[in-house]
Amino acid sequence: GRITINCSANGSWVTIKVSDSGTGMDDETRRQCMEPFYTTKGKAGTGLGLSIVFGIVQRHRGRMEIDSVPGQGTQITLNLPVSLQTSQDSAPPIETGNGRAMSILLIDDEDLLLEVISEHLTNMGHRVSCHFNPNTALESAYKEDFDLVITDRAMPGMTGDRLAKSVKEFRPDLPVVMLTGFGDIMLQTGEQPENIDLVLSKPVSLQTIRDTLAQFAPVGTEN
Repeated sequence: GRITINCSANGSWVTIKVSDSGTGMDDETRRQCMEPFYTTKGKAGTGLGLSIVFGIVQRHRGRMEIDSVPGQGTQITLNLPVSLQTSQDSAPPIETGNGRAMSILLIDDEDLLLEVISEHLTNMGHRVSCHFNPNTALESAYKEDFDLVITDRAMPGMTGDRLAKSVKEFRPDLPVVMLTGFGDIMLQTGEQPENIDLVLSKPVSLQTIRDTLAQFAPVGTEN
């Protein structure tokens, strides 16, 4: 196959077009391809590539469009602003039930997953503290006033269950969400770990993340 890259500038915007001569995508695949973990490559793919690109484009206040026809290849168009806006103008909208930015502690021993979820949470307007080491995450929880904890379950050094127990000992009101690859099995068996307020299964959709933030958004004055 062949990959073609074209760049152009038009006023205050730069346009980057990347096209290939591959197999293309059907409508369903095109709609889902920017979701974290979505892949058509099975175990050979992580499903994080386009999601990372989408997150970066959002961070720069840009736009991303995907045009694809099965059997005719795919074209991805990135539109990025030339200049930075003021911090007030460029602040992302807050996506919670009350419009208030949340402070979120995010723990996972998979660096790439941590980066992707953090990117999307930040693009939603929230403050995120990322840790791949649950022990350092617990230290951070002691020192900072978080609104929500999102943690993996199976991690070296400390399980998500143990971390949640430790957090609840000094912050019983702090919601702890477990985001785990065992989520489907846990939901099927009805397993609800102690000290865990909600179990989410990997892969998780952006809409599920938004719904979770809305569910646990603290009551307070809107920004």
